[in-house]
Amino acid sequence: MMSREKHILVVDDETNIRMVFLTALEVPGRLVMPAPNGQAALDRLAEGGYDVVLLDLQMPGLGGMEVLEALRAKGDNVPVIVVTAHGSIPDAVRAMRLGAVDFLPKPVTPEQIRAAVDEVLARHEPAAPVTTGSAFTDDLVHAKRAINRRAFDEALVFLKQALSLSPDSAEAHNLYGVALECEGRPNDAKREYKAALKADRHYTPAVNNLRRHSMWTNYGESDVPIDVGGD
Repeated sequence: MMSREKHILVVDDETNIRMVFLTALEVPGRLVMPAPNGQAALDRLAEGGYDVVLLDLQMPGLGGMEVLEALRAKGDNVPVIVVTAHGSIPDAVRAMRLGAVDFLPKPVTPEQIRAAVDEVLARHEPAAPVTTGSAFTDDLVHAKRAINRRAFDEALVFLKQALSLSPDSAEAHNLYGVALECEGRPNDAKREYKAALKADRHYTPAVNNLRRHSMWTNYGESDVPIDVGGD
């Protein structure tokens, strides 16, 4: 699914500066709208849907700080980057307390503006939804890493979670058996290798591990290495 177009509002009373910002920020996937003063900014923001605001503090009439205060007073938490030639430490502190996410003094280059906006948009990008499939895959990845570190107790925790999500996974059962075997629990490991083959009788790693287990049981040695499967 394609992500929604990002909406950016540039609030500045100087026409040239608005044009510079618009030119710097207009790229595919973004819609940049201008506002020449504080009231126009509030009118546009009342429509909703903006992802980030670049806000000048010093403007005739309704100043940037008043715009920011009005936004926060009505519960609008849109990310705001304060950009001003009249910046000071008190202004910066006050703006940050009102929820400004960045404070850039003029003059500022187009590259600096783009970098600031990119960072804010990335920071506020909604996380991908966690699905059963993605959670299962993550558990297997973490389990393999734990096995590689010989943290077998940790691996077992992730594998229990994986099996709760997908009880018929041959890979998860096989990895569970590997962790158990490495912990010195060969009989429990054998049970998991058999469960893996019950889920998929052609799953090669489980076949190899069960063969090695059998050779150790019968002959006390085996040249078949532990097979975790995959990469």
